[in-house]
Amino acid sequence: MKQGRYQLAFRTYLPASASTVLAGVLTPAGVNAELHPWLSMRFPAPLPAQLQELPLHTRLGRCWLLMFGLIPVDYDDLSFNAIHHDGFEENSVLFSQRLWAHTRLVTPLPQGCELSDELRFTPRLPGTGWLSLLIIRQLFNWRHRQLRRLYRQ
Repeated sequence: MKQGRYQLAFRTYLPASASTVLAGVLTPAGVNAELHPWLSMRFPAPLPAQLQELPLHTRLGRCWLLMFGLIPVDYDDLSFNAIHHDGFEENSVLFSQRLWAHTRLVTPLPQGCELSDELRFTPRLPGTGWLSLLIIRQLFNWRHRQLRRLYRQ
């Protein structure tokens, strides 16, 4: 790992079909269901209902992250490198992160699916990597708990 560059990975088994999970997690409403109640993401308007309809390699606009749906705590200048049948590759800039690369894949299994998130990030402020690791690890642990709750059968 280069100095200032961090990586995290999360994997979760979900008892729902991959197509059901993808139909939910690739939408603005799905993102907010994962973040609820701690954060919400306000997407720039107008965005299509499904991520697959977005242009690639284009800054889509600033998405505000709001604590408890009210207090701005960060923003994401959202951009996708790829959106495919099983997930996406996001490469954005956040207020808190000079580099934010997020790959999400949903892999079908004989019964259910596995959802994985791989993150690479570089904090904007030197010396804040430990804080970024702590916050992002907790946030994605929460998101994966929410996913298990949302897609249990």
